[in-house]
Amino acid sequence: MKRILALTALFFFFQSCSKEEFDSTNYDSADKGVLANAPIEIKNTYFENWVSGVRGGGAGTHFYIELKEPISDAIFLGELYFRGQKTKVIALSELLYLANFPNNANPADDVSSGSTTVKSTLFENPPFPIDDDQALLEYFVNRELNYYLIKKVSEQESEFQPQ
Repeated sequence: MKRILALTALFFFFQSCSKEEFDSTNYDSADKGVLANAPIEIKNTYFENWVSGVRGGGAGTHFYIELKEPISDAIFLGELYFRGQKTKVIALSELLYLANFPNNANPADDVSSGSTTVKSTLFENPPFPIDDDQALLEYFVNRELNYYLIKKVSEQESEFQPQ
């Protein structure tokens, strides 16, 4: 009996440690569950597909986020969901951030195993449904998880390297 009670208590403990509950009071229903008052001001977002000019040099999509002003130290940009993929956002400068989505269009050959290897991003559905021309930015304010819906992402001309 003690064993069943201990297992039940352990189950409820781990259940409470799982994903955060969705609190709809802070969210704008028109934006599909995204925070209505995001503390980030985005100037422009766009993506461009790229292919290395060298066989096996890789290919993918670069997604750029340009901010109007630098973000405070309390804000951290985490990951970006775009077209069924998820990857980390990295800072290129105070106002420019990049999310790189590699694909297998120009893979490197793995000599040791004879198979093709590619750095992979996670293929994961976002927490909220988004359209193909939208992206969902995951960010943290004082370690609290938030989302920002980026609408109408524009595509720049493809980049072929080296030029």
